[in-house]
Amino acid sequence: MPFHGFASKSVFSVENVKPDSVTFVLFYDEETLKVYPFKFRLSIKYTVCGNTLFIENVVENLGEGFMYYAIGRHDSFLLNGATGDHKLCFEKEKEFLSQKTDKKANLINLFVDFGEGKELCLPEDFLADGRTLIFGKVASRQVTIKTLDNRPIAALFYPDVDNILLWRPNGADMICIEPWSALPDDADEFVAFDKDKKYFSIGEKEKKTVDFQITYY
Repeated sequence: MPFHGFASKSVFSVENVKPDSVTFVLFYDEETLKVYPFKFRLSIKYTVCGNTLFIENVVENLGEGFMYYAIGRHDSFLLNGATGDHKLCFEKEKEFLSQKTDKKANLINLFVDFGEGKELCLPEDFLADGRTLIFGKVASRQVTIKTLDNRPIAALFYPDVDNILLWRPNGADMICIEPWSALPDDADEFVAFDKDKKYFSIGEKEKKTVDFQITYY
């Protein structure tokens, strides 16, 4: 399977368009079956209401037996000034230990400590050269981007997932905040889909909705 899965590289069809929403859909085909052996339907609906964007992801199992999958996002936010002049504010206390990866992007048992609390000042120097901060098992279900003097920029709600990744292109005045339902595999252990508890699973003809929400200030 390609890095970051196949959906981000796939062409979705437009299923429905309304004045305040649009729905895209992706079905399995011969190409997806080569890397992902499940028959599925994935729809993503974007709805704008005031200054909030609602994102509804519906995954449906069209095949036989259980289907296993992960959902994540890669939303980017423009910053007014340097990355280091901003912070992330969480609902709950967190020990900010970012797990490292090997050259194949698999997790290794090494961590970078960025302290603990409800606020993470964005590390200007560390978010460079393609590095990604990986925070697993985040108890908060909301994070707000703010300037250091507490001016809010945007808030993300991710009620169904508990991993947050941070990334940016070199020198860019922006930050990617990525809620993921599952993290990469461990470098020293391979676990099959049906045994790996980090994946969602749905039975035959079942469907599951995973919601995200972004409020802009």
